[in-house]
Amino acid sequence: MQQAIIGFHLDEEGHWVADLACGHAQHVRHNPPWQNRPWVITE
Repeated sequence: MQQAIIGFHLDEEGHWVADLACGHAQHVRHNPPWQNRPWVITE
């Protein structure tokens, strides 16, 4: 379900976070960090 954005703030690492009308928050990242997971590509 989509929620209205009622504001923004920076988290402790300096990343923007949207404050949602439902009381939750959602990170707003254009370049999300990649995670190395070698077990996904190895036998």
